[in-house]
Amino acid sequence: MMPDPAGAGAAGLRLYLDSAEPDDWRRIVPTGLVYGVTTDPVLLRRAGQPCTPDHLLRLAELATALGAEEIHLQTWGTTPDAAEATARTLAALDARVVVAVPALPDAAGIVSRLIADGVRVSLGGIHAAGQVLAARALGVAYAAPRLGRLTDAGRDGLGEVAAMREILSAAPGPGPRLLVASVRAVEDAVALARRGIDTMALPPAVAEALLAEPSSARAAAEHQAAAAAMGGEDG
Repeated sequence: MMPDPAGAGAAGLRLYLDSAEPDDWRRIVPTGLVYGVTTDPVLLRRAGQPCTPDHLLRLAELATALGAEEIHLQTWGTTPDAAEATARTLAALDARVVVAVPALPDAAGIVSRLIADGVRVSLGGIHAAGQVLAARALGVAYAAPRLGRLTDAGRDGLGEVAAMREILSAAPGPGPRLLVASVRAVEDAVALARRGIDTMALPPAVAEALLAEPSSARAAAEHQAAAAAMGGEDG
């Protein structure tokens, strides 16, 4: 299944694995729990992965081979022209690549030109509601606030992200999906879902913790013991 060309039209939950570590991808992506992977230069550096187009092509090939429907890669460059050139290089790597462009004052022109040429764009690093308005106006596929960073700044991260969702939902017609990153705990993911947010990028520990509930483990062990006592055998 190929991703929605607009990146925003299809309803339903989308979880992404926020990691640049190939072992994380190999462990989690094939389970079907996540729709795709998201990464950026900081995550690449932490994972010891070169931030070069040739290496990102190999990573994109790995992600798609494992079953990722989308790969979100963030552009970089010391000037707007350099960032746009890198974005175009990343977009050409694979049809499933979504290019993340940082929400900076010079992003509007870059984003508009990329979209006009058929590149799917995520406006990344959003920290204010006005940036979501810009994302909507520009027609990007995703608008990506960072919950943990908002909270670290002493702000009501959940409240501000919920307000961003309201802004996007209030306008008629299709708009960006709100892709919330920097989700640091299962409790945060649940709180976002309760506020109607259906698209999140989760670090590996949070993704794997979604099913890690001690009560469920105890119940499963009890059922297994009962099956074994009544002659149940593996396989």
